[in-house]
Amino acid sequence: MPSFGDAPRLNKAPKSLDVPVDLVKPPKPSDDIWAPTFIQIKEPQFKEVFGSSGFDWLSGGSGNDDLPDNLFGGIANNLPPDEVNGWSFDKKLIEAARRGLAKLPGDALSTIMRWEFWAQLLATLGVLAALSVSGLGEIATIIYGLSRVGIALEAVKELFSYIFTAFNAKNHAGLNKAATHFERFASLAGQELVGVAFRSIRLKLAEQGRWATRFDAAIQNNLASANGGTKLEARIANLLRHDLISYGRIEKGANKLPVGDVDVETSNAIIEVTMQTGQKAGQIAKLQTDRLLNPSNKPVILFAPNYTELAQANLPPGVRVFRTEQGLLDYVTNLR
Repeated sequence: MPSFGDAPRLNKAPKSLDVPVDLVKPPKPSDDIWAPTFIQIKEPQFKEVFGSSGFDWLSGGSGNDDLPDNLFGGIANNLPPDEVNGWSFDKKLIEAARRGLAKLPGDALSTIMRWEFWAQLLATLGVLAALSVSGLGEIATIIYGLSRVGIALEAVKELFSYIFTAFNAKNHAGLNKAATHFERFASLAGQELVGVAFRSIRLKLAEQGRWATRFDAAIQNNLASANGGTKLEARIANLLRHDLISYGRIEKGANKLPVGDVDVETSNAIIEVTMQTGQKAGQIAKLQTDRLLNPSNKPVILFAPNYTELAQANLPPGVRVFRTEQGLLDYVTNLR
């Protein structure tokens, strides 16, 4: 484990730690803190967090503004300084991150601040806040793994310092100090690597059995399907669940009729899954160009273990084809 200055290792959260409202209380922990903890995440709604309509797909709603107008308005606009001491850990993390991102120049914000990124960041911070009950040392171990995906060690240290400082913040000065660490992390890591960093953290949490999403029930049900295509889609969704934006999404047009479907979508890609040996060129082209199916113009990837080389040659330009799950996971996890 790396050294993070003189910061003491904490083995439990402060007594005042509130249970985050967006988390379902996990089972009572055993004596073994390394035993998997299953935490059900209720992905944050933009109108609850930001006071704006945002894009509430995470909770079943809808919206069309990519970013709320008051993204950096702050949670504590009208609260006295001593109120911070009573905040829950996840609330401190969210506010410090907002303040830190507000320090970045405009071009940096335009690169990293997409609604998918912010929603996934909030969910990640929620899990990290829940993990604080077993100590920040475990969080440090998880974050240290970022150095293996190209994040500079100095940036890794700043990310941990942000979490540690927010954990101990007693007032707005403490939150501002944590915000500075987050801003340094984002600057040192590089604009494009910020998203990679948090996807990597989510992947590690998923590997430890600590990551749960609203898609889990459908995925588990379809993994038991007798239909090979349905089962394969579920396998890929489960593989990428640490960064899953949608699964089996059916998009409808103005006439309420279906215009197409998206098998698996992450924050940075759309994945079409098939067991066929060919004949996917038309569907891939539609996923690339249809703004209802792909409003953010994400790259489209084809996962097709049986696809032939001849059929692959007829696909639209720029489409990556994967035939192994590990190859797909490696590519999508590090996609910038």
